[in-house]
Amino acid sequence: MSAVAQSAVLAILEQHISPLHARAMLARAVGSDGAIEIGRLPELVEALERGVRLFGGARLEDTIKRQILALAPSEASEVRIEIAEERDVIEARLAARQLCQTLGTRALVIQRVATAVSELARNVSLYAGRGVVTMTPLRGGAALRIVVEDEGPGIADLKSVLDGTYVSRTGMGKGLLGVKRLVDEFDVKTGPRGTRVEATVVLDPTSGGMAR
Repeated sequence: MSAVAQSAVLAILEQHISPLHARAMLARAVGSDGAIEIGRLPELVEALERGVRLFGGARLEDTIKRQILALAPSEASEVRIEIAEERDVIEARLAARQLCQTLGTRALVIQRVATAVSELARNVSLYAGRGVVTMTPLRGGAALRIVVEDEGPGIADLKSVLDGTYVSRTGMGKGLLGVKRLVDEFDVKTGPRGTRVEATVVLDPTSGGMAR
């Protein structure tokens, strides 16, 4: 298994805390072997977590976590899940979480993404019967694009659904409105031959804006 030099991890720590404390923190976490297996980077992040938080709080912890995990070649790629029943909704949610974790995303953002994907997939299962969820990392993992497509009957009163005035006994529309509030960009195209929802979530707030 490939490895990264401890010097690379140390350089990241020294960007944020004093060299003395950085070296001591890293030594406690991994010893002095000189290299760290890439597959163990998540364990290293966890071992450093408490010390980093003491120096700079949760925000610094998130920043260092992303930088250390980025030392590993990204295994994240587009994920496509076909939706036809409830178990597919669960699979889509789990896939969203796993993809975000691979990209080094913060826990709160992972929850937003997983909830949005779950709601969109459930809408497909309940109202369209069949569809596809596609999740694509953008700009090296700075953002995630979620596209959900189906061939159902479409959304009859989309404007009312999205402005929150639509009332339904089945709850249809609430999930879509909730997703709109969870994501950073949102677009819906619907008609009698199906619906396409596209949403984008910024995973790294330091990336400087939306990814196209």
